[in-house]
Amino acid sequence: QVLELRAAPFAWMITNKASYEDALADGADLSQILLVQPDRDFSTTITRLAANACTDTLLLAQRLWTHIEGILQKHLEFLVADFTRDAGGRWWLLQVKAFRFRAGQPGLEGGAP
Repeated sequence: QVLELRAAPFAWMITNKASYEDALADGADLSQILLVQPDRDFSTTITRLAANACTDTLLLAQRLWTHIEGILQKHLEFLVADFTRDAGGRWWLLQVKAFRFRAGQPGLEGGAP
């Protein structure tokens, strides 16, 4: 999920095409389910999603944005975070990939590059 001031939010959906059932079969190559492998033809899809297609993660990213600003008392310019959804449909934050504070805030030595 990508959030940026004065820009429409968007996300990238990256998936492999192996089913859990196939990957868990005896003798299955677990890398087919555990890894995205773009070097194998037609094994991966990478799709850019507009805000209306990623509302679940958008809400989570907005809450994360608000939390970071509240804890650190600094305003963000952008935030990039990775989420995954489990088999039950619950979303999980994997990691915050990147964020940048708005320039010119006290304590940032003139702002982030």
